[in-house]
Amino acid sequence: MSTYTFKEVIQREKEQLRQRRKKLNQEHGTPEQENWFGIAMSGGGIRSATINLGFLQTLNKFGILQKADYMSTVSGGGYTHAYVQATAKEKGDF
Repeated sequence: MSTYTFKEVIQREKEQLRQRRKKLNQEHGTPEQENWFGIAMSGGGIRSATINLGFLQTLNKFGILQKADYMSTVSGGGYTHAYVQATAKEKGDF
């Protein structure tokens, strides 16, 4: 079993993000210029899911959603995230 230092984990994470961006033609220049972008969606049941859906639809409309490197969700935000992932996997787009 391999173990990694925290620094190695971060380096591997960044490399995975760079590969993803390259695959999607979203490279952001040199490592010094990289700005990692994440979306967090809170919980709150169906009310949260509804608000988060509108939020993601707006980000998608302006071409921002696909640039997200991370998405963190809980509860109602998780419902929306699951929908987005399933839709993107099936259709290739949200």
